[in-house]
Amino acid sequence: MQKKVILHFTGMKSTKYGALEQYFVELTGFCRKKGYQSIFQYEQFPQSSAYLSDLNNCGAQIKVANTLDTNPIDAAKKIIKLIFELRPEIVHGHFRSRYTLFFIPIIARLAGVRKIIATVRTNPNFGTKSIRRFAFNAYHQIIGVSRAVSETLVGAGVNPKIVATHYQGLFGHRKKSQKLRRQFRDEFGITNQAVVIACIAFDTPFKGLDLLLKALSRVIPDHPQLQTIIIGVDPGKSALPEHAAKMGINKNVHWAGIRDHGWRLLNAADLYVQPSRFGEGLSLAIMEALALKIPVIATRVAGQSEAVINGVNGYLVEPDNIASLDGAIKRLLANPSKWETMGMSGYQRYRRNFLGEDSIKKLFEKYYQ
Repeated sequence: MQKKVILHFTGMKSTKYGALEQYFVELTGFCRKKGYQSIFQYEQFPQSSAYLSDLNNCGAQIKVANTLDTNPIDAAKKIIKLIFELRPEIVHGHFRSRYTLFFIPIIARLAGVRKIIATVRTNPNFGTKSIRRFAFNAYHQIIGVSRAVSETLVGAGVNPKIVATHYQGLFGHRKKSQKLRRQFRDEFGITNQAVVIACIAFDTPFKGLDLLLKALSRVIPDHPQLQTIIIGVDPGKSALPEHAAKMGINKNVHWAGIRDHGWRLLNAADLYVQPSRFGEGLSLAIMEALALKIPVIATRVAGQSEAVINGVNGYLVEPDNIASLDGAIKRLLANPSKWETMGMSGYQRYRRNFLGEDSIKKLFEKYYQ
Protein backbone atom coordinates (compact mmCIF):
# COMPACT_ATOMS: atom_id res chain seq x y z
CA MET A 1 0.00 0.00 0.00
CA GLN A 2 1.32 3.45 -0.90
CA LYS A 3 2.28 5.51 2.11
CA LYS A 4 0.41 8.70 2.88
CA VAL A 5 2.53 11.83 2.52
CA ILE A 6 3.28 14.62 4.98
CA LEU A 7 4.77 17.59 3.16
CA HIS A 8 6.80 19.98 5.31
CA PHE A 9 7.42 23.45 3.92
CA THR A 10 10.42 24.40 6.06
CA GLY A 11 11.44 27.72 4.50
CA MET A 12 14.94 26.89 5.79
CA LYS A 13 18.53 26.99 4.60
CA SER A 14 19.91 24.37 6.99
CA THR A 15 23.65 24.69 7.70
CA LYS A 16 24.05 22.16 10.52
CA TYR A 17 22.58 19.19 12.34
CA GLY A 18 21.00 20.99 15.27
CA ALA A 19 18.11 20.44 17.66
CA LEU A 20 15.43 21.28 15.09
CA GLU A 21 16.97 18.97 12.50
CA GLN A 22 17.00 16.19 15.08
CA TYR A 23 13.35 16.91 15.82
CA PHE A 24 12.57 16.48 12.11
CA VAL A 25 14.46 13.18 11.99
CA GLU A 26 12.67 11.78 15.02
CA LEU A 27 9.30 13.00 13.74
CA THR A 28 9.98 11.35 10.39
CA GLY A 29 10.80 8.03 12.05
CA PHE A 30 7.69 8.14 14.25
CA CYS A 31 5.41 9.01 11.33
CA ARG A 32 6.95 6.26 9.20
CA LYS A 33 5.84 3.70 11.78
CA LYS A 34 2.33 5.11 11.45
CA GLY A 35 2.30 4.67 7.66
CA TYR A 36 3.35 8.17 6.57
CA GLN A 37 6.24 9.29 4.39
CA SER A 38 7.74 12.69 5.22
CA ILE A 39 8.92 15.02 2.46
CA PHE A 40 10.77 18.23 3.37
CA GLN A 41 10.92 21.36 1.22
CA TYR A 42 14.12 23.34 1.76
CA GLU A 43 15.21 26.62 0.22
CA GLN A 44 18.58 25.01 -0.53
CA PHE A 45 20.04 21.57 0.05
CA PRO A 46 20.91 21.00 3.75
CA GLN A 47 24.65 21.14 4.32
CA SER A 48 25.02 18.43 6.99
CA SER A 49 25.72 15.03 5.45
CA ALA A 50 24.91 13.37 8.79
CA TYR A 51 21.48 15.00 8.85
CA LEU A 52 20.77 13.96 5.26
CA SER A 53 21.86 10.41 6.02
CA ASP A 54 19.58 10.14 9.04
CA LEU A 55 16.62 11.55 7.09
CA ASN A 56 17.29 9.08 4.29
CA ASN A 57 17.43 6.18 6.76
CA CYS A 58 13.97 7.19 7.97
CA GLY A 59 12.61 7.17 4.43
CA ALA A 60 12.32 10.95 4.05
CA GLN A 61 12.85 12.92 0.86
CA ILE A 62 14.21 16.42 0.29
CA LYS A 63 12.69 18.75 -2.27
CA VAL A 64 14.64 21.94 -2.97
CA ALA A 65 12.41 24.84 -4.01
CA ASN A 66 13.36 28.48 -3.49
CA THR A 67 10.13 30.11 -2.37
CA LEU A 68 11.46 33.07 -0.37
CA ASP A 69 14.24 34.69 -2.46
CA THR A 70 11.99 35.02 -5.49
CA ASN A 71 8.94 36.91 -6.69
CA PRO A 72 5.42 35.93 -5.48
CA ILE A 73 4.33 34.41 -8.80
CA ASP A 74 7.34 32.09 -8.99
CA ALA A 75 6.88 31.13 -5.33
CA ALA A 76 3.22 30.28 -5.93
CA LYS A 77 4.13 28.14 -8.97
CA LYS A 78 6.65 26.14 -6.94
CA ILE A 79 4.19 25.58 -4.11
CA ILE A 80 1.50 24.48 -6.60
CA LYS A 81 3.94 22.09 -8.27
CA LEU A 82 4.94 20.42 -4.99
CA ILE A 83 1.44 20.06 -3.60
CA PHE A 84 -0.24 18.82 -6.78
CA GLU A 85 2.59 16.42 -7.68
CA LEU A 86 2.97 14.92 -4.21
CA ARG A 87 -0.73 15.00 -3.21
CA PRO A 88 0.05 15.07 0.52
CA GLU A 89 -2.55 14.19 3.12
CA ILE A 90 -0.97 16.69 5.53
CA VAL A 91 0.85 19.94 4.80
CA HIS A 92 2.88 21.37 7.67
CA GLY A 93 4.48 24.81 7.34
CA HIS A 94 7.51 25.97 9.33
CA PHE A 95 9.25 29.38 9.28
CA ARG A 96 6.93 30.68 6.60
CA SER A 97 6.69 34.39 5.95
CA ARG A 98 5.41 36.97 3.54
CA TYR A 99 3.37 35.62 0.64
CA THR A 100 4.30 31.94 1.19
CA LEU A 101 2.38 31.99 4.48
CA PHE A 102 -0.67 32.98 2.43
CA PHE A 103 -0.15 30.73 -0.61
CA ILE A 104 0.35 27.43 1.20
CA PRO A 105 -3.11 27.03 2.83
CA ILE A 106 -4.99 28.41 -0.20
CA ILE A 107 -3.26 26.03 -2.64
CA ALA A 108 -3.49 23.10 -0.20
CA ARG A 109 -7.23 23.63 0.22
CA LEU A 110 -7.70 23.65 -3.56
CA ALA A 111 -5.79 20.36 -3.71
CA GLY A 112 -8.01 18.76 -1.07
CA VAL A 113 -5.31 18.36 1.60
CA ARG A 114 -6.83 16.85 4.75
CA LYS A 115 -4.85 18.79 7.38
CA ILE A 116 -3.08 22.12 6.85
CA ILE A 117 -0.90 23.10 9.80
CA ALA A 118 1.53 25.92 10.57
CA THR A 119 3.98 25.88 13.45
CA VAL A 120 4.92 29.39 14.59
CA ARG A 121 8.39 29.40 16.16
CA THR A 122 9.00 33.12 16.40
CA ASN A 123 6.76 35.70 18.01
CA PRO A 124 4.92 37.19 15.00
CA ASN A 125 4.78 40.90 14.36
CA PHE A 126 1.43 41.80 12.84
CA GLY A 127 1.83 45.56 12.69
CA THR A 128 -1.06 47.28 10.96
CA LYS A 129 -1.35 44.82 8.08
CA SER A 130 -4.15 42.24 8.04
CA ILE A 131 -2.68 39.90 5.38
CA ARG A 132 -0.78 37.86 7.98
CA ARG A 133 -3.90 37.52 10.13
CA PHE A 134 -5.91 36.44 7.09
CA ALA A 135 -3.22 33.93 6.11
CA PHE A 136 -3.08 32.30 9.55
CA ASN A 137 -6.86 31.97 9.63
CA ALA A 138 -6.73 29.96 6.38
CA TYR A 139 -4.97 27.05 8.13
CA HIS A 140 -6.78 24.23 9.90
CA GLN A 141 -4.40 24.42 12.86
CA ILE A 142 -1.88 26.97 14.12
CA ILE A 143 0.66 25.67 16.65
CA GLY A 144 2.58 28.14 18.80
CA VAL A 145 5.79 26.79 20.32
CA SER A 146 5.05 28.73 23.51
CA ARG A 147 2.07 30.21 25.30
CA ALA A 148 3.43 33.66 24.55
CA VAL A 149 3.37 33.00 20.79
CA SER A 150 -0.17 31.59 20.97
CA GLU A 151 -1.37 34.58 22.97
CA THR A 152 0.15 36.97 20.42
CA LEU A 153 -1.65 35.15 17.60
CA VAL A 154 -5.04 35.23 19.33
CA GLY A 155 -4.54 38.84 20.41
CA ALA A 156 -3.92 39.80 16.78
CA GLY A 157 -7.20 38.29 15.63
CA VAL A 158 -6.32 34.71 14.69
CA ASN A 159 -9.26 32.41 15.42
CA PRO A 160 -8.62 31.03 18.95
CA LYS A 161 -10.33 27.74 17.98
CA ILE A 162 -7.46 26.88 15.64
CA VAL A 163 -4.59 28.08 17.90
CA ALA A 164 -2.83 25.73 20.30
CA THR A 165 0.43 25.66 22.24
CA HIS A 166 2.77 22.75 21.71
CA TYR A 167 6.29 22.62 23.18
CA GLN A 168 9.00 21.03 21.11
CA GLY A 169 11.80 19.17 22.83
CA LEU A 170 15.11 17.33 22.76
CA PHE A 171 15.94 13.67 22.29
CA GLY A 172 18.23 11.24 24.01
CA HIS A 173 19.62 11.31 27.51
CA ARG A 174 21.58 14.47 28.22
CA LYS A 175 24.30 14.06 30.82
CA LYS A 176 27.32 16.27 31.42
CA SER A 177 30.55 14.64 30.34
CA GLN A 178 33.84 15.45 32.05
CA LYS A 179 35.62 13.96 29.05
CA LEU A 180 33.90 16.41 26.68
CA ARG A 181 34.46 19.24 29.15
CA ARG A 182 38.20 18.66 29.00
CA GLN A 183 38.18 18.05 25.24
CA PHE A 184 36.46 21.31 24.32
CA ARG A 185 38.30 23.40 26.89
CA ASP A 186 41.58 22.03 25.56
CA GLU A 187 40.47 22.84 22.01
CA PHE A 188 40.13 26.52 22.89
CA GLY A 189 43.01 26.68 25.37
CA ILE A 190 40.73 27.21 28.36
CA THR A 191 41.90 26.05 31.77
CA ASN A 192 39.76 23.81 33.93
CA GLN A 193 39.60 26.54 36.61
CA ALA A 194 38.16 29.23 34.31
CA VAL A 195 34.46 30.07 34.36
CA VAL A 196 32.94 29.58 30.90
CA ILE A 197 29.81 31.13 29.42
CA ALA A 198 28.30 29.53 26.31
CA CYS A 199 25.85 30.80 23.72
CA ILE A 200 24.32 29.06 20.70
CA ALA A 201 23.14 31.51 18.04
CA PHE A 202 23.56 32.43 14.42
CA ASP A 203 24.77 35.82 13.23
CA THR A 204 21.67 37.98 12.95
CA PRO A 205 20.75 41.16 14.85
CA PHE A 206 17.74 39.70 16.63
CA LYS A 207 19.93 37.10 18.34
CA GLY A 208 21.73 39.93 20.16
CA LEU A 209 25.28 38.61 20.04
CA ASP A 210 26.55 42.18 19.75
CA LEU A 211 24.80 42.92 23.05
CA LEU A 212 26.50 39.94 24.66
CA LEU A 213 29.92 41.18 23.51
CA LYS A 214 29.23 44.65 24.94
CA ALA A 215 28.06 43.16 28.23
CA LEU A 216 31.19 41.00 28.40
CA SER A 217 33.38 44.07 27.82
CA ARG A 218 31.92 45.46 31.06
CA VAL A 219 32.27 42.22 33.01
CA ILE A 220 35.72 40.99 31.95
CA PRO A 221 37.77 43.83 33.52
CA ASP A 222 36.63 42.60 36.94
CA HIS A 223 36.70 38.91 35.90
CA PRO A 224 39.68 38.57 33.54
CA GLN A 225 39.58 34.75 33.68
CA LEU A 226 36.01 34.62 32.34
CA GLN A 227 35.80 32.85 28.96
CA THR A 228 32.96 32.64 26.44
CA ILE A 229 32.31 30.08 23.69
CA ILE A 230 29.93 31.14 20.92
CA ILE A 231 28.53 28.32 18.78
CA GLY A 232 26.82 28.81 15.42
CA VAL A 233 28.73 31.78 13.93
CA ASP A 234 31.21 31.38 11.09
CA PRO A 235 34.12 33.61 12.23
CA GLY A 236 35.41 33.84 8.67
CA LYS A 237 32.21 35.48 7.44
CA SER A 238 31.05 37.43 10.49
CA ALA A 239 32.10 40.90 11.66
CA LEU A 240 31.51 39.92 15.30
CA PRO A 241 35.07 38.65 15.99
CA GLU A 242 36.43 42.00 14.80
CA HIS A 243 34.04 43.81 17.17
CA ALA A 244 35.29 41.63 20.03
CA ALA A 245 38.88 42.52 19.15
CA LYS A 246 38.09 46.25 19.11
CA MET A 247 36.57 45.90 22.58
CA GLY A 248 39.74 44.19 23.80
CA ILE A 249 37.99 40.93 24.72
CA ASN A 250 39.05 38.73 21.80
CA LYS A 251 41.26 36.60 24.07
CA ASN A 252 38.21 35.84 26.22
CA VAL A 253 35.79 35.02 23.40
CA HIS A 254 36.10 31.82 21.35
CA TRP A 255 34.26 31.18 18.07
CA ALA A 256 33.36 27.53 17.67
CA GLY A 257 31.86 27.98 14.20
CA ILE A 258 28.90 26.11 12.75
CA ARG A 259 28.89 22.50 13.92
CA ASP A 260 26.64 19.47 13.91
CA HIS A 261 25.31 18.76 17.40
CA GLY A 262 26.70 22.03 18.72
CA TRP A 263 25.01 21.38 22.06
CA ARG A 264 27.89 19.04 22.90
CA LEU A 265 30.12 22.08 23.44
CA LEU A 266 27.91 23.12 26.34
CA ASN A 267 29.75 20.45 28.34
CA ALA A 268 32.58 22.97 28.59
CA ALA A 269 30.29 25.65 30.05
CA ASP A 270 29.30 26.69 33.56
CA LEU A 271 26.69 29.27 32.52
CA TYR A 272 24.53 29.87 29.46
CA VAL A 273 23.37 33.22 27.99
CA GLN A 274 20.66 33.80 25.35
CA PRO A 275 20.68 37.57 24.61
CA SER A 276 17.93 37.73 21.94
CA ARG A 277 16.45 41.15 21.23
CA PHE A 278 13.08 39.80 20.06
CA GLY A 279 11.47 37.06 18.04
CA GLU A 280 12.29 33.95 20.06
CA GLY A 281 9.22 31.76 20.43
CA LEU A 282 11.04 29.44 22.79
CA SER A 283 14.69 28.70 22.19
CA LEU A 284 15.71 25.06 21.74
CA ALA A 285 19.23 26.13 22.73
CA ILE A 286 17.93 27.12 26.17
CA MET A 287 16.44 23.64 26.49
CA GLU A 288 19.89 22.20 25.72
CA ALA A 289 21.36 24.18 28.61
CA LEU A 290 18.58 23.16 30.99
CA ALA A 291 19.06 19.51 30.03
CA LEU A 292 22.74 19.77 31.04
CA LYS A 293 21.89 21.45 34.37
CA ILE A 294 23.40 24.81 33.40
CA PRO A 295 21.98 28.07 34.85
CA VAL A 296 20.56 30.27 32.10
CA ILE A 297 20.43 34.01 31.56
CA ALA A 298 17.83 34.89 28.91
CA THR A 299 16.08 38.00 27.75
CA ARG A 300 12.44 38.41 28.68
CA VAL A 301 11.05 37.91 25.17
CA ALA A 302 8.12 35.76 24.08
CA GLY A 303 8.34 32.25 25.56
CA GLN A 304 11.72 32.46 27.29
CA SER A 305 9.98 32.94 30.65
CA GLU A 306 8.28 29.57 30.12
CA ALA A 307 11.70 27.90 30.30
CA VAL A 308 13.65 30.23 32.59
CA ILE A 309 12.10 31.09 35.94
CA ASN A 310 13.72 34.24 37.24
CA GLY A 311 15.89 33.54 40.28
CA VAL A 312 15.10 29.79 40.21
CA ASN A 313 16.98 28.24 37.27
CA GLY A 314 18.60 31.43 36.05
CA TYR A 315 17.76 35.07 35.42
CA LEU A 316 15.54 36.93 32.98
CA VAL A 317 16.83 40.29 31.75
CA GLU A 318 15.33 43.09 29.71
CA PRO A 319 15.89 42.79 25.94
CA ASP A 320 18.29 45.15 24.21
CA ASN A 321 19.54 46.32 27.61
CA ILE A 322 23.27 45.92 28.18
CA ALA A 323 23.12 47.04 31.81
CA SER A 324 20.47 44.43 32.61
CA LEU A 325 22.48 41.71 30.86
CA ASP A 326 25.87 42.45 32.39
CA GLY A 327 24.20 42.86 35.80
CA ALA A 328 22.78 39.33 35.61
CA ILE A 329 26.12 37.89 34.52
CA LYS A 330 27.86 39.61 37.45
CA ARG A 331 25.17 38.35 39.82
CA LEU A 332 25.76 34.74 38.79
CA LEU A 333 29.54 35.12 38.87
CA ALA A 334 29.29 36.46 42.42
CA ASN A 335 27.21 33.48 43.59
CA PRO A 336 28.72 30.21 42.31
CA SER A 337 27.16 28.40 45.27
CA LYS A 338 23.78 28.82 43.52
CA TRP A 339 24.79 27.20 40.24
CA GLU A 340 24.17 23.60 41.23
CA THR A 341 20.72 24.30 42.67
CA MET A 342 19.74 26.44 39.71
CA GLY A 343 21.03 23.81 37.30
CA MET A 344 18.99 21.08 38.96
CA SER A 345 15.85 23.26 38.91
CA GLY A 346 16.35 23.84 35.20
CA TYR A 347 16.85 20.13 34.56
CA GLN A 348 13.63 19.28 36.38
CA ARG A 349 11.77 21.84 34.28
CA TYR A 350 13.25 20.32 31.15
CA ARG A 351 12.12 16.83 32.18
CA ARG A 352 8.59 18.05 32.88
CA ASN A 353 8.05 20.08 29.72
CA PHE A 354 10.60 19.58 26.98
CA LEU A 355 11.10 15.88 26.25
CA GLY A 356 11.12 15.36 22.49
CA GLU A 357 9.59 11.89 22.58
CA ASP A 358 6.51 13.20 24.39
CA SER A 359 6.31 16.18 22.02
CA ILE A 360 6.27 14.08 18.86
CA LYS A 361 3.71 11.61 20.18
CA LYS A 362 1.37 14.46 21.12
CA LEU A 363 1.95 16.24 17.80
CA PHE A 364 0.95 13.19 15.82
CA GLU A 365 -2.02 12.20 17.96
CA LYS A 366 -3.49 15.70 18.41
CA TYR A 367 -2.76 17.39 15.10
CA TYR A 368 -1.90 14.82 12.42
CA GLN A 369 -4.55 12.19 13.10
